[in-house]
Amino acid sequence: MGYTLRMANGDIYISSYGFTELISGIEKAEQDLGESLLTVYNPSEDYGSELADLDKNTILVPKLAIQGIVSQKVREAVLRLIRKQTSDKLLTKAEEISEIESITVRSISVSQALFVILVRVAESRIFKKFSVPLKHVLPDSLREELERKARLK
Repeated sequence: MGYTLRMANGDIYISSYGFTELISGIEKAEQDLGESLLTVYNPSEDYGSELADLDKNTILVPKLAIQGIVSQKVREAVLRLIRKQTSDKLLTKAEEISEIESITVRSISVSQALFVILVRVAESRIFKKFSVPLKHVLPDSLREELERKARLK
């Protein structure tokens, strides 16, 4: 069975007693999933997501296109994780992602999108929520104007 250190807020979790904790099974699968989505894609290791690259673009993109792009980037990252899991000799069925059930992308503001992913691990399901900055969707001046109007409502 695979074990890893519990993470919290991007760092190793330290309990109130000053100890680290090992996790396995569904907890490890959930943490692995989150880590793969939050790690910048590394082509040489074929691991991580390209979600951070969304923020580097400065073109105006329609909302439906953004939803499709985020969904595609999430799906690609999870498929990379699944491929990586196949070569992990310590991995058990309790932590192996068997399928992506759904990826739902919802725009929640002018500059941010929320996506929800549901994957199946053995007999369990993992439900994760993430937000992605969408500064690239609008030029700064237009985004600031829309945010100002939204505050006035």
